[in-house]
Amino acid sequence: MASHSIAGGKEFDDTASLLEAYTTLYRGYQSLENSAHPSNSSEYQKTLSCLIKEAELLVHGVNQHGLFGKNENLDELPVDHIRFILLPALLGSFTSKLTPTGQPKNLSQHRKETILKSQVYYKDFLKLCKQYGVESPYLEEEDDSKESKKLFEKDAFSRKSERVLRFKAKKLLDTQLQALLTQISLDHVADSTKADYYRKLLDHWILTAVEEIEFIEEEIAILDHMSTLKLQDKPSQPPKPKFQASRPFILTKSDLQKQVFGAGYPSVPTYTVEEFYEAQVRAGQLPPPGSAGQDNSTSEAEAAEQQEIVKEYKVECDDAEALKKAREWDDWKDDHRRGWGNRKNMG
Repeated sequence: MASHSIAGGKEFDDTASLLEAYTTLYRGYQSLENSAHPSNSSEYQKTLSCLIKEAELLVHGVNQHGLFGKNENLDELPVDHIRFILLPALLGSFTSKLTPTGQPKNLSQHRKETILKSQVYYKDFLKLCKQYGVESPYLEEEDDSKESKKLFEKDAFSRKSERVLRFKAKKLLDTQLQALLTQISLDHVADSTKADYYRKLLDHWILTAVEEIEFIEEEIAILDHMSTLKLQDKPSQPPKPKFQASRPFILTKSDLQKQVFGAGYPSVPTYTVEEFYEAQVRAGQLPPPGSAGQDNSTSEAEAAEQQEIVKEYKVECDDAEALKKAREWDDWKDDHRRGWGNRKNMG
């Protein structure tokens, strides 16, 4: 893609240099529109950035030379100056095609900011056309009194009908512009022919601006919806349960010991053997006292283990009956060693 540069970043000396710079800029726009390079390619984006800078310089030059007065209308402007009204529209077109370099953190937000800037340029162009009395039925769509009317308030049929009408009007304008372009390319051209050409070019860009503003509104709605979905898709972190360390307790043998330890260690909970046993029964760790048997779901091994636990607690707590049984069992084992039973046929 050929590079287009105007004025080398210097100040414009006169109106002739501004006209020359505009011609170079518009050719750059046409070259970009017909480019075979993808719009997100580095070469395309580099040319686009250059054209934006050139258009901004040109706007500065037009303002510096005061080519437009506040109280003028289109008929009072010099024919060659009409083309400069298109500068905001060109900036809107260039800006909408920008793509980010690198990987921005929030691509949707970056795109939204870009197209909003493009929308501002297009709206400035339409306001400028109204200010200079350009007659077009499509300017009414951007009237300030109707600014609050949003695109999504129109039904699909109305939007489709409006777009079809704009498409047909644009096709007709393109045909007329092509015929007039041949005439103004001649050496001697009447001012009326030039004026007709630039007026129709303004009409063409008014249609483009109205269309692009509508597309931008739709894209913003999509980007906002995508952002909402991303927020909803983020998994919410469940609150972590607060860890509470189990408090230590002292197992006492009697209420008397409980009183003694309770007095010495008021912050440490104490249990008697009976209280501990009842707590284990409530927790399902030990069978209730006097129960005839275990639940069907409890195995015999578990029942035996639970009985052994009860026996050990009773022994540790100096239970008289339990101690007696344990001692008798130990004496019996001393007198009856393992394997002393039936020794018949063992040689």
